[in-house]
Amino acid sequence: MGHDAADGVLQFDQRSERLKFTPPRDELIVKKVKSMQKLATRLQGLLYFSRFRSTPVHYLGGCTVGKDKSTGVTNASGQMFSTKDGDVIHDVLYVCDASLIPCSVGVNPCFTIATTAEHVSRCNIVRDALQHNLHK
Repeated sequence: MGHDAADGVLQFDQRSERLKFTPPRDELIVKKVKSMQKLATRLQGLLYFSRFRSTPVHYLGGCTVGKDKSTGVTNASGQMFSTKDGDVIHDVLYVCDASLIPCSVGVNPCFTIATTAEHVSRCNIVRDALQHNLHK
């Protein structure tokens, strides 16, 4: 775990209705591989490479927090902005995962993701409960 350039891209192609994933670049990959080869040799082992491209465990970003749709995808409570009007939010659509976290936090982001989800839940549960009680 560590900081990265956060230059991976996940795009939705509307024509083909498919997701296109461009993985992040890793400028140090050659050095990392050489270091692992040396370590494997010292330990009299073999270095195995999966034929599949490595990917991060936690995808971060994609649903930035902003004041309106011109600056973000959601507000600070995780409510998604409508594409029709900048200050309109979807009533029952909440984002509460790692996509709200804009970049690498430098350590395992598990607790950051959990805290983000808890924040969104508390904001919306309290608001929804208050609205429900008003309509009784």
